[in-house]
Amino acid sequence: MPRTHLEQTVKYKQSVQSYPELNIAVLDNSISMMWNSNNERDDEGNPINNGRTNIVPWGDQSKYHYAVLAYYGVEKALHRLGVATKTRYNLITFASRTHATGEKEYDDRTEMKRKILNPTFGNSTNIDIEVLAREARSKGSVLMTISDGEIQNWDNIKDRFKQVITDKFYVHFQIGEETQTTRDLKSWGVAVIEINNASEMPRRAIDITKKFYQSYAAGEYHE
Repeated sequence: MPRTHLEQTVKYKQSVQSYPELNIAVLDNSISMMWNSNNERDDEGNPINNGRTNIVPWGDQSKYHYAVLAYYGVEKALHRLGVATKTRYNLITFASRTHATGEKEYDDRTEMKRKILNPTFGNSTNIDIEVLAREARSKGSVLMTISDGEIQNWDNIKDRFKQVITDKFYVHFQIGEETQTTRDLKSWGVAVIEINNASEMPRRAIDITKKFYQSYAAGEYHE
């Protein structure tokens, strides 16, 4: 057996025993996430044409709804890959304040589901960088962020943010126009997925999750 093939086989057998923590930061829990992809709202900023609110209170055509679908789509992708029970989970959200559920095993995700299905929408979009740093501290973990606008305190936190993501598999989903945040992320070599229509987000999130975990299982992300 060729040595390279043997090394790949050993890497695979070693890697399937554990998988990186999956952090999904639904960063933008601001009121704008309740708007549709065209950002339609009334004069007071309340969403209009954001779908059926009798199905979900935030509207099933809102940007937030597609973020929720992306979250559950990633879970389904991990199931299909056979790794859902082998990784830990942490849900981090922010708007006016930053909140994290903390690391949870697969069978202990009740708080995460409650948090994502009962959001508190805020009037600002700020990250408490120390909360993010503490909760996303595991080296080699997966960190996804989703936003539809500018992070208002970005200038104050961007240097620390860059430190936090340096040793992570990190991807950012930007719904709508680019911002200073996305320009900085791109300049750092970060994968920024630009979403023109929020309905594209679940599929894109699932695809990138599958690709990462398949590569991880093959040993490509091991040191």
